[in-house]
Amino acid sequence: MFGRPSPSSRFASGFANGARPGPAATVNGLSPSNGEVAGRIGFRQSDLTEVVTELAYWTLPARRGHSIAPGAANMLTRWAFHDVGFDRIELTHSVHNLPSCRVAAKCGFPFEGTLRGAGRHSDGRHDMHLYARLRTD
Repeated sequence: MFGRPSPSSRFASGFANGARPGPAATVNGLSPSNGEVAGRIGFRQSDLTEVVTELAYWTLPARRGHSIAPGAANMLTRWAFHDVGFDRIELTHSVHNLPSCRVAAKCGFPFEGTLRGAGRHSDGRHDMHLYARLRTD
């Protein structure tokens, strides 16, 4: 609706309004229906010399499938390119995390490859898919 924040804008607005880029910066995402935490989104592994960062997010199981993560990721990506000035934004996830494959695709992050054993999870090391967008995309 016009004039009313979308779920994804509520999810990301706290970050865009208050956080500063650096090695890591995240914000809790709030549910549009009740104001409770729906997940988390932000940047990690930011390299301000190379002007590259990594977008990281998660959503609670009850809030998955509502396009909150893709909407918030798109908003934060635009902000990082246009207002902060990053040249490259990477997104990685376990090869076993198919919903994150869909989020990356919905957000226009092209698949670049697989990073072998690059992620440490509670059940051991995982291969990670790597996606990235450039400011010039």
